[in-house]
Amino acid sequence: MSDLKTYVVALATENPRRAEIAGKLDNLGIAFDFYDAVDGRKGLSSDWESQIDRPAATRAMHRPMSDAEFACALSHREIYRAFLASDAKFALILEDDALVDSTLAEFLQNGGYRAAPILLLHHLNARVVGAERALAGSQSKAARLAMSAFRTAAYTLDRHTAERLLNALSPVQHTADWPIDLFDLGAYAATPEIVGHPPLVSGSSAIEASRSKAKRPVSELLNLSYLRRKWRKGRSRKVS
Repeated sequence: MSDLKTYVVALATENPRRAEIAGKLDNLGIAFDFYDAVDGRKGLSSDWESQIDRPAATRAMHRPMSDAEFACALSHREIYRAFLASDAKFALILEDDALVDSTLAEFLQNGGYRAAPILLLHHLNARVVGAERALAGSQSKAARLAMSAFRTAAYTLDRHTAERLLNALSPVQHTADWPIDLFDLGAYAATPEIVGHPPLVSGSSAIEASRSKAKRPVSELLNLSYLRRKWRKGRSRKVS
């Protein structure tokens, strides 16, 4: 795994999950670096505020983004920056509520992360197309994503993909999941998932609680990009 760096994004304070995931990764022999997540619980500082574009985000998302969503996107963006400043060819990014076990350790040890430019190890509402490919060191397979799925709890990516995502989030005008259509990034999803996530219950996630439903304008439903996504969705199969 000399070509891989593992990052765990976690709030630095009032966060019992930080110690919990650190203990699990240590027991699995997975070396990692913590990235202290941007804290949006009490609003964003002026420094972070200068790095987001709220009006553009509202236009892109068709709804206002919350401070928690901006903070999450900023956190992932800064990890891309740190990764690109390193010598590693690939990165594994985990959020502190990811559920990890020996399945992940074996996948990493055998270099399964080299199978795709970006590979979602956990996902929600993922739809895939085409034939599956084997993943080294895993009983899971990789399937090409037909469109963006939800969640950034666990994924691997290469340097080129990190650079594209960093650019797309500078300034931040989209949620962390995902400022670029995952199909356009050549993304794959691991099926079954290699990393788990606790089920969402009311009040368990500040980000999920802050999301509001978006309503797309009729003009967007008629553009070519949207129609292409609809066509891919019609050919796809749901895996999460």
